[in-house]
Amino acid sequence: MSAKCLHCSKTVYHAEKREHDGKTFHARCFNLWKKACEEAERDRKNRENYDIQPDVSPAYYRVGDPSSGENARMVSGNETRVASGGFTQQAAPVSPPQVASGGSGAIPKFCPECGAATSGGKFCGECGYRF
Repeated sequence: MSAKCLHCSKTVYHAEKREHDGKTFHARCFNLWKKACEEAERDRKNRENYDIQPDVSPAYYRVGDPSSGENARMVSGNETRVASGGFTQQAAPVSPPQVASGGSGAIPKFCPECGAATSGGKFCGECGYRF
């Protein structure tokens, strides 16, 4: 006896039979079922990831105020709006203090591996040795 299609529940004859993971389909029903499963999975992922904040923030934002007639323009992320409606630049972020030479953790002037002069980075520019 012929099996029933999982998608439409009608009889599937041998000439139109399509099997997937032990389930029987018509060829057309299989394509519809597969598309529906992929769409359901895509929707599930969209619901899970909808409120996730991005790992990075843009360096510039598009701002503008149509009610006051201010045109849209790009503003860097470290600017803030002042009461007059304009923008002011915030102080630049403070960089970490530099390590004085001669102490532990100081970057040497020459690479201990190859002897090349260093430029103050964490790695030797010649051999790649990490300081």
